Amino acid sequence: MTSNEIRDSGFIGRQDEMAVLTAVLDEVLSGIGQMAMLAGEPGIGKTRLAQELANHADSKGARVLWGRCYEEQGVPPYWPWVQAIRSHVREIDPDQLRSEVGAGAADIAGLVPDVK
Repeated sequence: MTSNEIRDSGFIGRQDEMAVLTAVLDEVLSGIGQMAMLAGEPGIGKTRLAQELANHADSKGARVLWGRCYEEQGVPPYWPWVQAIRSHVREIDPDQLRSEVGAGAADIAGLVPDVK
């Protein structure tokens, strides 16, 4: 994301972080698997940063899935992943899903029973 695009979106600050995240996104879009995690104290702008990256990814045609962490007791293991995968499963054609998960379907179904 260029500085002009960031400025036009009303997003201020976090240009260094956004540069790292957009570089990761570019690698993902070129076929190099990546993962980035935003962590830190409440209220420092993690969600806003993620929203800006999601908007940028969407503008490049990427599919964006969301999951959120909660600090409450009783939250199931891998909850952010479950949320993201579940929303994808419910929006996608079953044949395309089978093609995407391939041999990993059983493992994924262990976390998200919606995957059959």
